[in-house]
Amino acid sequence: MRWTVDEAGANAFGTDPGNTFLPNGSYDWTLAVTPADGVGGPLELSGSVALRGGSPVRHDHLGGDATGDLLTLDASGGLTFHQGTGKAPSPGR
Repeated sequence: MRWTVDEAGANAFGTDPGNTFLPNGSYDWTLAVTPADGVGGPLELSGSVALRGGSPVRHDHLGGDATGDLLTLDASGGLTFHQGTGKAPSPGR
């Protein structure tokens, strides 16, 4: 994810270095700085940011929640929709 930092604050652009939109979802970040003048110790901050409005996530049929969903076919030919939770599905799916 590209960032710009200036006096107004930090802004994130949901693209990679090749200017391709990243998939929607949660991204972890870390910022590590060392004082240029050598006064004081290094500083490291981290957190996460939710990206919305990027490219859709594969199989995100609900759209916008950044988690792939699952469609299953039963023995009689019926489809069942299972909204993704980000965790492995229960056995039998």
